[in-house]
Amino acid sequence: MPSSSSSSLHDAFRPSVVLPLLDVPSFDALSAVLREASGGGGDSFLACPIDLIDVNVVDLIDVGDHKNDVLSHPRDSRDEVIASLSMYAKDKSQFHEPPAHLPIFVVAPNTIQGVADVIRACRKHQKTLGCVVVVRGAGTGVEGGAVPYQKRAVVLSTRNLNEISICDAADNAAVVGAGVLKNELNKYLKKYNVFFGPDPSSNPSIGGMISTSGSGMSTLRYGTTRENVLALTVVTPAGDIIETRRPTRKNATGYNLTHLYIGGEGTLGVVCRAVVRVRPILPIRCGGVLTFPTVALACQTAVQVSQLADTDLTAIVRCEMLNEEGVKCTNEVFGTTLDVVPTMFVELQGSDVSRVEEQWRTLVRIAKGSLKQTYAGDGDKLDELWDARRGCYIAASKYRKLVADKEGVPRAGPPIDNVLLTDVCVPLSELADVVDATETDFKVANVPCVMCCHISDGNFHCCVPCNATGAPREIGHVQELEERLIERALQRRGTVSGEHGVGIGKREFIVREHGDAHIGVQKSIKKAMDPTSLLNPGKVLFEENASNTSNSRL
Repeated sequence: MPSSSSSSLHDAFRPSVVLPLLDVPSFDALSAVLREASGGGGDSFLACPIDLIDVNVVDLIDVGDHKNDVLSHPRDSRDEVIASLSMYAKDKSQFHEPPAHLPIFVVAPNTIQGVADVIRACRKHQKTLGCVVVVRGAGTGVEGGAVPYQKRAVVLSTRNLNEISICDAADNAAVVGAGVLKNELNKYLKKYNVFFGPDPSSNPSIGGMISTSGSGMSTLRYGTTRENVLALTVVTPAGDIIETRRPTRKNATGYNLTHLYIGGEGTLGVVCRAVVRVRPILPIRCGGVLTFPTVALACQTAVQVSQLADTDLTAIVRCEMLNEEGVKCTNEVFGTTLDVVPTMFVELQGSDVSRVEEQWRTLVRIAKGSLKQTYAGDGDKLDELWDARRGCYIAASKYRKLVADKEGVPRAGPPIDNVLLTDVCVPLSELADVVDATETDFKVANVPCVMCCHISDGNFHCCVPCNATGAPREIGHVQELEERLIERALQRRGTVSGEHGVGIGKREFIVREHGDAHIGVQKSIKKAMDPTSLLNPGKVLFEENASNTSNSRL
């Protein structure tokens, strides 16, 4: 078994902790509790082979008799367990430093009491095993928040917390388990002619959306997850089950714990269930695309759209933009035939056709400088447009290889393309300048950048296809451009993350955004609520003495 005192970049997550030698009786005792909490095992419970505890995923391919095949071609039940564990050692982020470790256990309780049992057991054995708990939803995060970078992590999956029930119609609310996926929730709600408003394109779990207050493409009309959650059921780091508040319209009974846990990224408690706001499905949907010669002109129109959203454009639900590179990429991957210029996608909804169509005409009138306006009155046609917009990350990941193959560019070895995905949010008054300057930076550097913009709320994403291994110059180039983007957002009164959260990727930047005193308050909250740092340590906030930890995104 690898030495428990071996040093790695992981140790920077808990710099003052020296992991004890593995206590096998404690390991076995914890295993028994977790197995029972999972409902008896099966694919809801996995245990790491003893000899692989403290092995990171990068080194895993050097373990065993058939090197390099353990993950891709498992040959026996042991290999299958290792391959399954490795799936819980990653999400959609592209971080390679520090490398992730195999979790010592993966457990997916099917009750809230089961979650509480897991937390109590892990806390009981934390001192003897050095274990921590990392909560995981659908694994769609891009900042490493659900990845076990720490040694001896227990990954607590919420996927079996999948209850859904509708409240009384008068309440406009539903009760939903943290493991339910957003699309599954809306499929269930459709039979009641209602839906959940926030709309991230990645189809995350509801718990994952709560962990970062994710939002997506409908924020203009329906707000972020924070504005759509009425109450939470949470398991605390002590293993207690609490309800954060009663789901009434008004509540003046002390601190708002609901909002404290939203955005906490699993560092303060385990969100198990939520009471969420639901809204009626409107019968009329229309929209279309508007093209512009520059991203700045598109942004200027979006600012006007936002200003009129509560008066002349009350039907508008979505207002999105792809830059020229994004349109080119989408056409190449999805076979769309959009004009290769900055393009705004909009959707309007309502119950009166004439009023909705009149608002489309209002939108066209205020879109000064637009090149072309194409109306889509058919809901199916509109869905095709949104599917293409939602797929910009997938398109970016395939784009470079497709172009290289099309142009006959030789490639050395298999394609190793990754996508740096980062987001910032700025005040609308700064949006046009920041987006325009960012696109100029990437063009001058000759680095393709797919810009997917929630343009009406000031939040935009940069998807940058890049080679994550064997190309240090390219990696350095991309990281420098991201740094410039973030610095510009901060200078313009913006935030380093609009909806992706902090994880490990943005820890350094939130210190620059908020300052030491503000971060000190956040650390005090973490210390008060989780004094032994059991839950997701090293995420959101640096551990003491860990400020120089490198978090290489690529």
